[in-house]
Amino acid sequence: MIYFLGILLCIVLFFVLRFHSNQDLRAPKDYITGLRNRPKSANML
Repeated sequence: MIYFLGILLCIVLFFVLRFHSNQDLRAPKDYITGLRNRPKSANML
């Protein structure tokens, strides 16, 4: 169970580091609205 939680945490951190820029480290709700309102953040990858 501990290993499963560790793997899940790594996956979440991977998606956060991949899809968030430094200015977008906020709540997931703000991140989703940021994707819709600011497509330029996707170009910063």
